[in-house]
Amino acid sequence: MSHLFEISYYILIGVLSVLGLVLFVLPTRDDDPRLEGYKMSVRLMAVSFLSLALYCSFKWAVPRQLFSFYFLLMAHLQCNLLGMGHINMVAPNKVTKNYVWLNILPLLCCLFIYVISLPFCGLTQLSSYGMLRDPEVMQRPEVFLRVLWMGVYLINTVYVALVFFREEKAYRRNMRNYFSEIDARALSLTRWSFIFALCVAVVTVFITASLHPVLSAALNGCILIFYTTMAVFYIQYPTIFSQMEPVIYEAPAEPEAVAEEEITGRTSEGKEQWTAIRLRIVEEDLFLRPGLTLESLARELAVSRTRMSRLINTCEQVNFNTFINRLRVRRACELMRSQPDIRFAELAEKLGYADVSNFHRSFKLLQGKTPRQFRIELEKRK
Repeated sequence: MSHLFEISYYILIGVLSVLGLVLFVLPTRDDDPRLEGYKMSVRLMAVSFLSLALYCSFKWAVPRQLFSFYFLLMAHLQCNLLGMGHINMVAPNKVTKNYVWLNILPLLCCLFIYVISLPFCGLTQLSSYGMLRDPEVMQRPEVFLRVLWMGVYLINTVYVALVFFREEKAYRRNMRNYFSEIDARALSLTRWSFIFALCVAVVTVFITASLHPVLSAALNGCILIFYTTMAVFYIQYPTIFSQMEPVIYEAPAEPEAVAEEEITGRTSEGKEQWTAIRLRIVEEDLFLRPGLTLESLARELAVSRTRMSRLINTCEQVNFNTFINRLRVRRACELMRSQPDIRFAELAEKLGYADVSNFHRSFKLLQGKTPRQFRIELEKRK
């Protein structure tokens, strides 16, 4: 058992060290200021990998105990670094230097208080949970501080999770207001990566508390898989960012049109403008164009992206994605009535969908039934 435990650490240390160095020297484009958040975050991720490798390299030389100072320090550090890394994937403009310092402030406070207390309080080895039930042990300041630190770490983990899911929700909302056909695979990978990171954080606490070598070896394997997957994803991030960028950074509105945009869609003039624009979208079949985005449609209609978004949100009471798919699904119903034998793949292509599965998903969402069910109902009415 102990042999398996040691081997798992050797492998983990080697892989983490290599991945950390790769991330640290990873070249980034200096000419794009919008990638500043990514560049900062990838360096933070490198520190995360290398610091964990350093921690693992001397962990077995330190007596195994509950609420270890080294464990608390590393777990809290990893929580912040991994949390900010994932938040950066859905909100690159949020991870700034000030944001980094603000997030590690609780860690620094806990570390400062604990280190200051050591010369006066000494160090108590917590080898079992039974010791925590001893009033004399719990009255010792260094033990109380370590238990308190664990509480701060858990609160910090919950806070990071809330921030991530809030930013992810905002990004999904922005996607629906920009793309006519959403490919959220990269976003889903980010979400599952973060969920797995949360699971690792929680499981780490329980396994470390168990002090069992086999469970610790299994945890090392989970950490190895997770960190490797995340490193690969992060290395590919600039390519993914090129797809995310239009959603994250809104196009600036024209200065002379700002005042007008504030009332666009809320006045009779705004409604008249939208009526004319909507007529063009339908009559010229602009909504059938493959890969249609809010920006490309606004450019075609000679209006600003911001104004187009406001017109749709205000006059149609839906986002851009829902508006376009309503028109497409309505056309799909017309085509299935006029061409009963048309194949769904051909129908999806005519409607501008890049993937027939997206057509099926949109149709069921808006009609409450699948295209096949709709076709069966049409045949029954004949």
